[in-house]
Amino acid sequence: MDKKIVFLAFFVLLLAGCLGKQGQLEKIYGAGPSSPAKFCMSEANESDPKFYECIVNLAIGVGNSSLCEEVFSESPNYEMLLKRDSCLFRAEQVGHEQGACLRIGNSVLRDYCTALASSNPESCLSLEENKRACVLRLGGMIVAGGVEEVSSSCIPVRRSECLLGVARDSGNPTTCEMIEKVCDAESSAQCRSDFDNCFILTAERSGNASICKNLAKRFFGAGHQTYDPEGAVAECSLRAFNSTQRLASCMELVGKQRGECIAQYAVSVGSPELCTRIGEELRGTVAFPVEYAEYAKPHGDWSAFSISKIHDECITNLAVSLRKPSLCEGEFLSKGGNSLCYFESAVSLNDKKLCEKISDKDARDSCQAQLK
Repeated sequence: MDKKIVFLAFFVLLLAGCLGKQGQLEKIYGAGPSSPAKFCMSEANESDPKFYECIVNLAIGVGNSSLCEEVFSESPNYEMLLKRDSCLFRAEQVGHEQGACLRIGNSVLRDYCTALASSNPESCLSLEENKRACVLRLGGMIVAGGVEEVSSSCIPVRRSECLLGVARDSGNPTTCEMIEKVCDAESSAQCRSDFDNCFILTAERSGNASICKNLAKRFFGAGHQTYDPEGAVAECSLRAFNSTQRLASCMELVGKQRGECIAQYAVSVGSPELCTRIGEELRGTVAFPVEYAEYAKPHGDWSAFSISKIHDECITNLAVSLRKPSLCEGEFLSKGGNSLCYFESAVSLNDKKLCEKISDKDARDSCQAQLK
């Protein structure tokens, strides 16, 4: 049986007999919608943004963008048309359903969708920019009357973002250069964000770190005091390495330098498994956990101690950046390494319970004092 029919039949059975008094969503969209729409009404709990998101996900999930047109019917109502067009836009861009762009009512959004779908940068250059041509997107949670609600906003069509999207899909950095034809990357913060992200994404996709030199361009716009072109180039270059190239270059180093190189890459890609590569050469020759007092002695092997510390800091930095304190339960090579991990995680997450996992009393008390 066709998977779309099975998917829809599931919701028909799920909703059978679930009829009640007319709710707010039924007043907006009608009392007799299809079974998928009824399911979304049930899931949304009278939240219109959640209902919209549910319909979009269903349309993408079953590969049937006609749900967008069925639920968000074509009418003079701007909000309804906005939902309908945005739903079709996402069905094409996220669901890769060919032809959905052509059914978008707003001509500018239709052209934007088509430019992205065809990866045509020249079409991006000719786009019209106005606030009524936008894509509806859900934001974070807001609190209204003590009740959490999903916020929504409409992101206007930007030629620079269109070029970014085309470059991201094609991996062609020359498309990024075209962004300067449509906005000022030296003075506009939004333009500069699109400009930088475009080169970062293409460098990351191609593994070509030389693309990152474009981020060294000067910037005088809002926030220029804290803008760090040199740091942006360095971060972009790191992301441009794929794991094979980056680890190969790390393994050509020795001792502390090799450990720091692997740790830096492990944190950049969010991989705790890479931390285990640090200190592997110490196994069988060094007794774990290593202690500072032992290596402070004359002729003590400081390299073994420092590499063990780098390993432990690698795990700690990942636990904090990934917001995963469970990583602190793993193996640490230096004495008290997990205590620092729990300490940093507790402070980062503002979770006093993590302080209780610290074995050293002084460190535990210090952790708890910081979170009072």
